[in-house]
Amino acid sequence: MSEPRGRILIVDDDLQILAGLETLLMDTWEVRTAATGREGITNFADFSPDVVLLDVQLPDSSGIDLLHQFKMYSETTPVIMMSGGVGNLDRVIESMKLGAEKFLQKPFEYDTLIVTIEQASRMAAKERELIALRRGEGREVERLPGASPAIAQLNDILGNIARAPSPVLVEGESGTGKGVLARLIHNRSPRARSTFVDLNCAGLSKELLESELFGHERGAFTNAMNQKPGLFEIAGEGTLFLDEIGEMEPTVQARVLKALEEKRFRRVGGVRDLRDFFRALRTLKRDASDDGRVAVSGEESKANAKRLDQVPATFEERPNIISSG
Repeated sequence: MSEPRGRILIVDDDLQILAGLETLLMDTWEVRTAATGREGITNFADFSPDVVLLDVQLPDSSGIDLLHQFKMYSETTPVIMMSGGVGNLDRVIESMKLGAEKFLQKPFEYDTLIVTIEQASRMAAKERELIALRRGEGREVERLPGASPAIAQLNDILGNIARAPSPVLVEGESGTGKGVLARLIHNRSPRARSTFVDLNCAGLSKELLESELFGHERGAFTNAMNQKPGLFEIAGEGTLFLDEIGEMEPTVQARVLKALEEKRFRRVGGVRDLRDFFRALRTLKRDASDDGRVAVSGEESKANAKRLDQVPATFEERPNIISSG
């Protein structure tokens, strides 16, 4: 299955340059263009680009001013400045002070452009990871209360799982504290300062589940008077916790699985793919006949379950888990 394409926003008042760059990049990037500063701001907020190519001078604003606004929206989104003029040393210095990743002089070679974009994208991804890790430093580590060997082993496993980027499936019978484990995994992960969004999937209709998870466009169905973002969008770079996924209708399960595999989705009634960056935590109810175990599994990107461990929780030890919730 193909990897989701990154998003690039190109802001330039020269329509020929916009068309040429879009043609050059459209095979490897999802491209959005803007010819004015106003269009650039609107597209930046709506499109959430991974990289921006920005001309230093626009009809309605300065590219330097626009760079400042982009960095106010998202400090880690790399912005590559472009200019066709000469004698722009002052602008180069100013744009670098404001956080521009590179300043390209037009005309530039195609290979130079591609290398610059890829380097900026990789550096931004590493910066986001470092920021997330730094946010996690210095916090007191949350642990399940209890001194039994099983609880100690579970706390160790939770720490390992929390640091990994993969999705997680927590299985166990009702009352074993699956939701508590999910919250602990989030709180001990590099995403702890980001959003934790949860949804109990039991008892929700197919239509309501799809609207809650993916959002919907205006007019997608009766009474859809406005566009609504779903939990896939609201979760941002945090954690999306889906409780009791076994209660989902099969068609919704298939759509959710596809979205998690491909890291992209569409709102109900939408035609444009949106990207997701969250980590998925899910719970599945297990019958009490299965030895009363709580199982925590990591998963590979293709959704093939990769069992990390199974920790037996006896009836005497379970209250230690439940009391945390």
